[in-house]
Amino acid sequence: MMGAVKLPAVGEPLFKYHGLGNDFVILTQACGTGACATVAAGVREGRLPADKWIRVTLPGGPLQLRVSEDLSEVRMRGPATFVFEGTLPPAGDL
Repeated sequence: MMGAVKLPAVGEPLFKYHGLGNDFVILTQACGTGACATVAAGVREGRLPADKWIRVTLPGGPLQLRVSEDLSEVRMRGPATFVFEGTLPPAGDL
């Protein structure tokens, strides 16, 4: 069973931390996926307007998000910065 999502009040930060499970918390500069989900939830609940660009301020910089009234489309725009490079071993070596 999924728990309820608590939406922040207007003017409160949407994201302070992005966590994975209950074991640890990771401080991130941005979480576009989480921002999109939160704005979509706000539109669904009638707390944010549909089909309007909404500015979301994250520690890594601002994003603008737009969610269609029927929730079928979410658009995100904003700056992108390269912040990480890594490699993974071949699948058989994991």
